[in-house]
Amino acid sequence: MHQLGVAKRSIESFRNIVFQRGDQSRRANREDAFNDIATCAQNFGYFLSRQSDRNFPNRLTFRSNFLTPTKKSGQEYCGIILGLVLALNSTEGRRILTTKALLSERTIDNQIEMFESILFMGQFLKVGGLEHKYLPNLPAVIDKFIILINKNCVRDGMGNCLIKNHLYHHVPIYIRLWGPTLGHDSEPSETHHKDDTKAHTGNTQKNALTLIKETATRKVESEIVNRVMSSKRDIISQKKSKNAVAGSRFKIERDSNGNGLMTWKTGSQSDHDKRSHIPLVINFISQLLLIGDNTDGVVEGFTEHNRELNGTSYKFRANPSYRCESGQKNGLWYDWAYFIYEQGQGSTAEDSDTTPTTAETVAQILCFIEYDGDHPDYHPGLYAVVRSFKAPPTKCRKSNILYKGEVEDQLNLFSCESINGPAAVVPNHDALDESTQNKFFVVKNRSHWLKTFHKQVKEIEP
Repeated sequence: MHQLGVAKRSIESFRNIVFQRGDQSRRANREDAFNDIATCAQNFGYFLSRQSDRNFPNRLTFRSNFLTPTKKSGQEYCGIILGLVLALNSTEGRRILTTKALLSERTIDNQIEMFESILFMGQFLKVGGLEHKYLPNLPAVIDKFIILINKNCVRDGMGNCLIKNHLYHHVPIYIRLWGPTLGHDSEPSETHHKDDTKAHTGNTQKNALTLIKETATRKVESEIVNRVMSSKRDIISQKKSKNAVAGSRFKIERDSNGNGLMTWKTGSQSDHDKRSHIPLVINFISQLLLIGDNTDGVVEGFTEHNRELNGTSYKFRANPSYRCESGQKNGLWYDWAYFIYEQGQGSTAEDSDTTPTTAETVAQILCFIEYDGDHPDYHPGLYAVVRSFKAPPTKCRKSNILYKGEVEDQLNLFSCESINGPAAVVPNHDALDESTQNKFFVVKNRSHWLKTFHKQVKEIEP
């Protein structure tokens, strides 16, 4: 109902809005605008697919046009809408729509509000989680949602603004009858064959006479393996928790001229072709840690860090050449994360007694190192070379899931123990505007979408 109803038709409506602006002589410009904004949204999908925060839609990139329904299923429209929300908020996206499609800023803002409401409603229908005492407020939120859709979702054809969305009014009744929406979500029952049957069929001989029997055999074997693995889960998790250092290994030292030099440790021919970290990062490490008695020493580094936070395992990457031989679009993978650091410690005589306080910042991990030297300010341990925002990111206009800010060029060295959680940050760059090179978006995940919807329900006056 939601994915193939409102979600799909909102994308079709957006296409109609782009093509209906301006006279017929500007149709070529409007087609270019639609294709350009689709490419912009697709690029944001590529960036979102490489984040330490994985709590986003599974499908964020497509081979066909990003904003056309060709070869797309209902569950994939969530990722399409998220990419479009980023494109509409970006500097490049707004330039495309205002100059080529002749859309006003107000129209773009209204589309952002509508698309985000669709994301929030979809997450609520999938997960639920609303307290029973707030259930009487839900019909009012649904009314506002339908009004918002009918107001901003323009349909082609007869000019009818109505969409088949009357079933949303039944949701409160369904919750009273059958409990949380998680219990009567139709998606698992419609896609279970992919895991139960289709996945096991690929491991058979694909002979029509024995296909059913071999598929059942592969399924039983898979369940046996899963049960054995489940019984050993505690042992495996303990083993994984010890491997905080993972990925490729390298070392940083100084050459004869005193400059930083990075080399991969395996020494294979493929490593000679791999690109290294940028000179700014290498020189920062060598000048900071290879000083004093350690000028002839070596700092070892790694590209992946495994960390468990609140019972959940996360993997953070800082790799300048991630699977570069696979023919992918981009081999760079520098994750973002939330870091806890101390602030307020006095540096002058007047404020030397100031008690340090902890603060949280979002920073990009440019390199991981394993330091075992004797530096006066850094103890042996695992560290991350990062760059963070100049100021805390601020919420974008008309958006509840995007925060914008500008990243500074200055590098810092934070302990890996200060990592407080994963983050998703994408660039807000425009090739025609050099001032946007250091501007980024912080993207909130699906847990934040659900909290925002719950907040909207709770704020309704009884």
